[in-house]
Amino acid sequence: MASTHTAFRGFTLVELSVVLAVALTTMAVALPGYHAQVQKSRTMPVLAELSIASIKMEKALQRDERYGVAGKCAVPDAQVEHFSVHCSLSDDGRGYTLDAVGHGPMEGYQYRTDDKGRQRTISHPNANNAANGALPCWSLEGRSCGA
Repeated sequence: MASTHTAFRGFTLVELSVVLAVALTTMAVALPGYHAQVQKSRTMPVLAELSIASIKMEKALQRDERYGVAGKCAVPDAQVEHFSVHCSLSDDGRGYTLDAVGHGPMEGYQYRTDDKGRQRTISHPNANNAANGALPCWSLEGRSCGA
């Protein structure tokens, strides 16, 4: 006599629910870290641009004894992906400030350097330093200085 019992192959609802729960938990843990890494990678080119512009400004000081003349810096303003870099002179060309201001996905980020070599994070979306003012470094995570 032939068996009338037919075996069904597939997954039960409980098995699918467990797999879905594991996948969602993994995404919930991984996505914030991924987002932070993307923001850091978008920040690095502008910090490099600020460093290069500072070196060019120091070369101008050695060559011309000023960082610029007639209110114009020795380096032009620049656009780096998601950032605008602006230079302003002070003390009749004997001082300068370079600001990098984020736009688009980097809105809320602002970094600065000056003729004294100070590197500061003026604003950062993750900063908890509203009472303390700017961080005295270029901070990628916005909360502290250092490695």
